[in-house]
Amino acid sequence: MNNKKNIKLYIMINQAIIACLYVTLSFLSIPLAFGSFQIRLSEGLCVLPIFSSSNIFGISLGCFLTNFLLYGNIIDMIFGTIATVIGGIGTYYFRKNYILSCAIPIISNTIIIPLVLKYAYGFGELYIIMVIQMFISEFLSIGLIGRVVIYVQSRFQK
Repeated sequence: MNNKKNIKLYIMINQAIIACLYVTLSFLSIPLAFGSFQIRLSEGLCVLPIFSSSNIFGISLGCFLTNFLLYGNIIDMIFGTIATVIGGIGTYYFRKNYILSCAIPIISNTIIIPLVLKYAYGFGELYIIMVIQMFISEFLSIGLIGRVVIYVQSRFQK
């Protein structure tokens, strides 16, 4: 019984740390982190569900808190977090294949976030232009930074 409580506490603390890391990395990358082309260091954490489905909660909470603390826009808090949840679920589902596991969060953010920028923040660019910019920025954030996260996490799990 006590061991189950310890495991639950460990998982909760782990998710809180992931959420804090997400927020911190977002704040550190503020000059590049917002707009239709955004490089968020925190998006590299979106690959963490490869290691555990519980990491979906940590990255989603981190996304929600980042959007709440930086702008407080309810549309961004809801739909930005939904994009992260979809990406996290897809990453976990395809965790055996690195390319597919990274593709789902890239695709979900590429489709959803330009709509958030348009309707929550009034960006006037064409949707297709924002989609292209978002795809490139998500590819860099998740595809490249995420690769570093996977490498580091794999080293700690051995």
